[in-house]
Amino acid sequence: MSFKEINLSATYDAGFGTFDAINDFYTPVLEKSVRYDRVAGYFSSRVLASAARGIAGLIRNNGKLRLITSHAFTPTDAETFQNYFDDREFSANLIREFQQSFREMGNLADSIAQSHVAAMCWMLREGFLEIKVVVPITADLAQISPNELEKFHPKLAFFMMANQTWFPSLDP
Repeated sequence: MSFKEINLSATYDAGFGTFDAINDFYTPVLEKSVRYDRVAGYFSSRVLASAARGIAGLIRNNGKLRLITSHAFTPTDAETFQNYFDDREFSANLIREFQQSFREMGNLADSIAQSHVAAMCWMLREGFLEIKVVVPITADLAQISPNELEKFHPKLAFFMMANQTWFPSLDP
């Protein structure tokens, strides 16, 4: 199957109408993808919960989510990342929590939706998620010019199926 075989609109505008970005776009595309590359101004593990069905499809395809984001994380995600990398017992317990959730629920998408923070750490460990963090030269955002600050907001995404890349803003 190619991306062109997925029933998608030629354009999407999340700011108008009844468009549901997760169900109308991300889920069907992620379910068929083997790689999802995204540049975003910030990241929250709640995105995994929202797009759990699509993320589960990406994992079933042995795919990878590669993310470049700013250092702006939710407090919960920042604390989890810190503990995940600094405390082996914490990370092992978090991974076990996610694996137990999956065994009990029997459905990867439901497990991701319910335990998205643990799912994020499991995905990191298993190689399904790669995150690179961009940190500005100064942590004081008040000292960053508006032109520089804009660099953190626009989003760019690439989806890939086997031997096929789709860059949504160029391929209607």
